[in-house]
Amino acid sequence: MQIRFTQEICLEEIKRNVIKVEKILLLFHLKNVAVHRYRYTVKIVFEQYDPPHCVVCGETTEELLEAAHYVAVKDGGADIAENGLCLCSIHHKLCSSA
Repeated sequence: MQIRFTQEICLEEIKRNVIKVEKILLLFHLKNVAVHRYRYTVKIVFEQYDPPHCVVCGETTEELLEAAHYVAVKDGGADIAENGLCLCSIHHKLCSSA
C-alpha cells in the first residue's frame, strides 16, 4: 500500500506542528515571566529588612534566607511583596508545614 501525501495533507501537518511549537513557546515565555516576577518579589521582600535576616532566629546568611508568605497563596494570599517576610530555610519549612 502506497501512501500519497498531497499538498493539502502536508500543509495540515505543518499547521498542527506550528501550533504545537507556538504553545511550547508560550508556556516557556510564561514560565520565564513567572520566574522573573518571583525573583523581583524576593528582592523586594529582602529589601524590607536591613540587613536581610530571618524574622524568627535572626540568621543573616543570604544563601539560607527565603521569601515566605504571611498568608499562603493556597489560602488566598497574594503572591506579592507586601504578603512576604524573610525566613531562613529551616523556619520557612517549619511554618509551611504547620
